Amino acid sequence: KNANKEALKRLETAKQYMDSNNSRGFYDEVSKASLGYVCDKLNIPLSQLSKDNVKAQLQLLPIKETLIEDFMKIMQLCEMALFAGMDNSADRQNTYDKALAVISGIEEGMENSKS
Repeated sequence: KNANKEALKRLETAKQYMDSNNSRGFYDEVSKASLGYVCDKLNIPLSQLSKDNVKAQLQLLPIKETLIEDFMKIMQLCEMALFAGMDNSADRQNTYDKALAVISGIEEGMENSKS
């Protein structure tokens, strides 16, 4: 239940990192917010956390394929920024907005499927 609240809290922290130009902190928080949200929401234990598993679990949800693709792109972007040192400061706002949109979209899709 708290997955959405926790993710939004982490994204708020990411925004603070973005505003203070802390690239590493920013991408780390976006990654944790997104993955943490999906793990909590879909009950995926950390031991089973892999891109393929996350993607497969997301595809079982009543959400648009574009949301899943966006989620995977965010994960890839965070990985590249954190581990390959590829960072584009102009891209951070876009990454932040997209992460917010993906989490909201998944949340909406899951809410709609309950009704």
